Amino acid sequence: MSMRHRQLPMAPGLLVSMGGLVVFAAIALAVRPEFSGSIYQPRNNVVTEFDQDISESLHKINQEAPVGVSIFNDITEFGSYFWIKRLAAVVGLSLVVVSVCLVILRRKPIRLPVRCTMLVMAWILVMAVGEMLNMELKGYVKRARPPYHEAAHATGYSFPSGHSMAAFIAYGMLAYILIHLIPHRRGRQAVVGALAGLVLSIGFSRMFLGAHWLSDVVGGFAAGACWLGLCITAIEIIPGMSRAAGRVAVAGEVANRVSEPAILSPQPVFPDKTL
Repeated sequence: MSMRHRQLPMAPGLLVSMGGLVVFAAIALAVRPEFSGSIYQPRNNVVTEFDQDISESLHKINQEAPVGVSIFNDITEFGSYFWIKRLAAVVGLSLVVVSVCLVILRRKPIRLPVRCTMLVMAWILVMAVGEMLNMELKGYVKRARPPYHEAAHATGYSFPSGHSMAAFIAYGMLAYILIHLIPHRRGRQAVVGALAGLVLSIGFSRMFLGAHWLSDVVGGFAAGACWLGLCITAIEIIPGMSRAAGRVAVAGEVANRVSEPAILSPQPVFPDKTL
């Protein structure tokens, strides 16, 4: 029962990862172009037709709303790798400095800055690998962008959306870090809600600006969820495995000591003396 209880924190991450993988694979199969006559031909199905309808509708709206284009151009920058890398540097350094100050000024345990440093390093590693993963996935699917992508200054293949995937990974991991550091429940809920809203806004901005199809954005979120869920599961399980290994080692050492036969020191023998 106790072991089952310790494994519960891993279940949500694995479920999110598996769900993201299923959604991503389904969309990728639906939108991946067909190779015919030495060229790639776009697929024609329910998903791609719905993508075209959404793209054309949003294009008509942004042609009549220059203010909206300006706003979403600003929002989409929060999902760029340029912005996210600098955000990680500033937030990561701030968390480490604040945790060290708490140790010095308020005599908090030394494990606080150590934990913050490890979480920040994991955050940066997760984002870096996620960026490389997005490039590999785009090269594999080879989907063309919408016809209006020039206005968004977008280049390369379309699926999955790099901004959407990067935003989901970066801000999802940031939310994971902050909910472990914010003591109040309402504060944690506010942070998670704000970051989730930002991620959704970034995804919508890619469609509104014509840089991606709807399925590109959903696929980016799905791929990000798959990778992030897997990484969070690893973060949760590795410390537990280390502690379990330590307990096993200590228990084995105690068992060895108990099983060793007691060595009796020889007693001196004094000959009988007669008077």
